[in-house]
Amino acid sequence: MSVLKNIIEVGYCHPYAPITEVMEPKPLVNNDIKQRNTLRKDTIFKRCPAVQGYMVNSFRVNYPVSAELKVENQELFCDQPQYLQRNNGWDPFFTWPGNIFEALCTDVFFFCDVPGVKVLMNAHKDSPMPCMIPSIVDTYKFPRSNHACSFLTEGQKISIKRGDPAYIATFITPNEERVRLVPCNRPEILTWCKDREAFNRMTGSMKWKHFFMDGLRFRPKNQVQKYRLDKAD
Repeated sequence: MSVLKNIIEVGYCHPYAPITEVMEPKPLVNNDIKQRNTLRKDTIFKRCPAVQGYMVNSFRVNYPVSAELKVENQELFCDQPQYLQRNNGWDPFFTWPGNIFEALCTDVFFFCDVPGVKVLMNAHKDSPMPCMIPSIVDTYKFPRSNHACSFLTEGQKISIKRGDPAYIATFITPNEERVRLVPCNRPEILTWCKDREAFNRMTGSMKWKHFFMDGLRFRPKNQVQKYRLDKAD
C-alpha cells in the first residue's frame, strides 16, 4: 500500500548513470536552513510547527561530482544543447540548452501512486548555483526528472565540489501526510515520458497539453510497489 498510517511512499530513481549510488536524497538537518548569523544555539525555528513540517517532508540533493565552470562568451547560449562533460559514454553531466545552465548530474525522478502529491524544488542556501530556477511537479499526474537549473551571464564562474547541496526537494501532500522515499528501479512511466518527449522534440512539436493528457490516460498502476528496491512487503 502507498498510504499507511499517514505516510505516503514516493519512489525515486536516477535517469542518468553511473552516479546512482551517491545521489540518494538526504533528509534536511538544522544546518540546512539555519543562517550563519544565528545568535542563539537553541533557535526558535527548531520548535516552530510550520518549520518542522517543512523539514519532515524536505530532502537535500547533493552534487555527485566536482567541477570548475566558466561562461567564456555568449556563444555558449544557443538553441542546440552543448554538453560540457560526459562520463564513459553516459549522458552529460552539464548542458546549455538555450541560455540555461542545467546540472543533469543532479537528476532525480520522483513518482507516486497517490493523487495530489507534489514536489517543490527550491535552492539550498549554500548551493554553488546562483539564481536557481524553482519548479513544482505533480508526482502522480505527470512526474518528471528534477535537476538544478540556473540562468548565468558572461564571465560568471561556478565552483562545484562533490557533496555540495544542489537543491531542496519539498513534498506537499493532500492531508499533511509524511513522505517516505523509496529507492526504485526506473519505472515504466519514466521510459514513456522520455520516449514521448524525445519524439516531440525531434518533430519540433512540443504540445505540452497533449503530453499531460496522454500521460494521464497511460498512467500505470502501483509503480512504487512494482519497482521498489527495498523488498518491502
